[in-house]
Amino acid sequence: EKIGELFTNLDNLITLHQRKCDTLVNAKKSLLEKMFPKNSSNIPEIRFKEFTDVWEQRKLNEFTRYISSNLSISDSINNGKYNLYDANNIIGKVNCKNISEEFITIIKDGSGVGKVRRLPKNSCFIGTMGGILSKESNIDFVYCCLLNTDFTKEINGATIPHIYYSNYGNNEYYIPKCLEQVKLGELFTNIDNLITLHQRKLEKLKNI
Repeated sequence: EKIGELFTNLDNLITLHQRKCDTLVNAKKSLLEKMFPKNSSNIPEIRFKEFTDVWEQRKLNEFTRYISSNLSISDSINNGKYNLYDANNIIGKVNCKNISEEFITIIKDGSGVGKVRRLPKNSCFIGTMGGILSKESNIDFVYCCLLNTDFTKEINGATIPHIYYSNYGNNEYYIPKCLEQVKLGELFTNIDNLITLHQRKLEKLKNI
């Protein structure tokens, strides 16, 4: 009975954190839909009350810039200066020139094409992904814009799917002034941090 109670309590904690995580993921999805303009509107359905200006329509390549990488898994070493990322994890270290600011990667070909991820400054990524840097814009806001993008419409190639910045860089987005970008970026970064916190607690409980 004592052993049964112990594992029942652990199961209940796992269920609790899973529900919290699912709630946050759903809240993020809903807010991404409502806090960004859609259907050719130049203002979002929900916004911070201190902002009233209309959003400006601009192409992605006007407020971001693209960088590529020629690194691969074989370039990773154990004792380099900078973390090397693939689409999911840190796969090793490298000593080559790093990216000195926070950036976004997007899988440009193969499985998972179009998947976006935000990565920290002073790191590198492998060549199956492209990198996107902010240009007179907030990187966290740019990340939200890309999360709202359906990249399946940009896919080329029948055997191995590809997407190209030269194509999707011409997609148009409505963007607000800098301060509102920062506020939106902070909101979704905080939600992401909460999601990560509950995911870590969840994994820890499962391992226990």
